[in-house]
Amino acid sequence: ISACPDSILLNVVFAEWIDSFRVSGGCLVDSSDLSQLTPPNYCGGSTTVLFSAQDSCGQTYSCTRTFEVLPTQPITLNCPDPVMLSSCVSQATINANFEAFIDAFSVNQGCLIDSTDLSQLTPPDSCGGTQTVFFEARDSCGNYASCSVNFSVEQPDPISISCPNDTTVQACLTQDQVDALFVNWLNQFSFDGGCLTSFTDLTDPSISAPPACGGQTTVDYSVSDSCNQSQSCQVTFTVADRPDLSIECPNDFTTDSCLSQNAIDALFQSWIDSFIVTGGCFVDTSLSVDTPPDSCGGTSTVTFTLADTCGQNLSCSATFTVPQPPPLTVTCPGDLTTNNCLSQDDINNLYQSWLDSFFVTGGCDVDTAFSIDTPPDSCGSV
Repeated sequence: ISACPDSILLNVVFAEWIDSFRVSGGCLVDSSDLSQLTPPNYCGGSTTVLFSAQDSCGQTYSCTRTFEVLPTQPITLNCPDPVMLSSCVSQATINANFEAFIDAFSVNQGCLIDSTDLSQLTPPDSCGGTQTVFFEARDSCGNYASCSVNFSVEQPDPISISCPNDTTVQACLTQDQVDALFVNWLNQFSFDGGCLTSFTDLTDPSISAPPACGGQTTVDYSVSDSCNQSQSCQVTFTVADRPDLSIECPNDFTTDSCLSQNAIDALFQSWIDSFIVTGGCFVDTSLSVDTPPDSCGGTSTVTFTLADTCGQNLSCSATFTVPQPPPLTVTCPGDLTTNNCLSQDDINNLYQSWLDSFFVTGGCDVDTAFSIDTPPDSCGSV
């Protein structure tokens, strides 16, 4: 019969086979007692029966028959190839692959086989690892076989972050320029590695460029993943403080009197140019008065006002004065009557001396004129 029969079935079949030995005929037949024979081992073997009979008349008969159980075959294991899954696959994918891997273990041949229970084995974590499956089988006939196979998940790459250096930009840039520099700076943050990473959202409105008038923004950049890896850095983007706005006003200035208007204009412009401004960002200046006084006298009080884009405001005032000219006065000689019968030359000389006694003081660039500039005739006249 075939190998590895059920032991009860083996006994039944063997008993039926023994019962098939029979004797017919003869007188007072004496035959072999087969009741003590046992079947061969179910792992394989044979029992040979010599059955003989004889009777009282001297007749004899014998036969030899064999009951055989075929030998069991060696245990054959079916073991899958080793499995290596790439990093960062989902746990669900790992579980499905591991289940298929476990299902690939099986046993062929053998008799009443006892094999390793793999149902309680668990797959590696999605963050990497190896589950070594040792599978063995033995049967009741002493056959044995085993195999060992690895199911692995690659370790994720370590998280590596790249952060820009602390950066300071100059003062007095426009806000648009500061914003553009800040965006370029943010674009230098990056990372590699990890699985199912989460990281600081640099587009969050709370992460914005400092004011153009000075300030700083500190970025805490962190990256973490589902495998408990994390890296972080803290760096700062700074806009230098705006320089303090200052103004230096000239002293009040008074010109000499009786200067020409051109001279006054030139002095006024030179005086205006001596207002000095330092500091501030994108400073806007204004003068309350930008024209000089008249050359004949007057005062211009100039208020110089400053304002910059950072909210700084300053002002100062100074006075440019052109003095009034001295009052114009004329001193006239008294009336003069000469002697008669003088020569015309004498008359001319006396007349010129008399004219020279007209005296002018004060005024500016005084223009004088005589209504009559010729002397009377020597023969008499006025």
